[in-house]
Amino acid sequence: MEKVTFLVAAYGDRLLNVPDIFLKQREEVSYIVVSQCTSKSTQDEFLKKISQRSDVFSVFSDETGVTKSRNLAIKHIPNDASYVFFLDDDVELEEFAYERVVQAFAKNDYEVLTFSVSDLTGSRLIKNYADKEFKHNNISILKVGTIEIAVKASVLLEKPHITFPENLGAGAKYPLCDEPVFLNRLSKSGCKLGYVPEVITRHPLESSGKEIKSSNEMIARGIAFREIFGSLSLVLNVAFFIKSFKKIRYNKALALRDIYKGYFYNDQVY
Repeated sequence: MEKVTFLVAAYGDRLLNVPDIFLKQREEVSYIVVSQCTSKSTQDEFLKKISQRSDVFSVFSDETGVTKSRNLAIKHIPNDASYVFFLDDDVELEEFAYERVVQAFAKNDYEVLTFSVSDLTGSRLIKNYADKEFKHNNISILKVGTIEIAVKASVLLEKPHITFPENLGAGAKYPLCDEPVFLNRLSKSGCKLGYVPEVITRHPLESSGKEIKSSNEMIARGIAFREIFGSLSLVLNVAFFIKSFKKIRYNKALALRDIYKGYFYNDQVY
């Protein structure tokens, strides 16, 4: 029997949204919920809400940073899990999410799959996703969000060094680009990565064309490009700067400096 474990990152009072994510309880599905910076009263209310659910394991942490949350969840993946799927506290699961994940892996020889996400009504996709399956490369992974990612559990259980970069991502100093670095680490470890045009999760629509508003956002991209492309990113940085020129909302000269500052970032990307 194939089992899917959903790894949920929650923060603060949004933990109380999480029970609304859960599917009808079934033996093949479980949840690891990691909640950061949540008050004792909120924790107690959450535990009361899930008191009848034997399929939920909760972890409370005082740390901040979504990548720390995800790495903590990875440490608690059950040994009998077949696949894991990453979630946030503001998503909804499709009714047949379990079946779609299991069937997608059964039809492919990928260790990692990414999926589509729809808006909360289910009437439209939140991005311009491909309508056919394809194999990921270092360019395509740059567009992937965490709530699109499923991984064979055995990969993360057997290769505990594969983690999200904790100095990147929401809540960290450099608040972006944790997903492509994580996927690149999986690829470098020998995993095959693919995309399947199936919807597993629903998420509120976001404004198109994200603006680049701060130095740390640009530095994050420089760090990620270096981790993924190595010295080739010295050229790709310029290409990205030109492509994103109109989206940069602070001094353009500083932005160009910042992306190279990311390349020469001295601290380990851990």
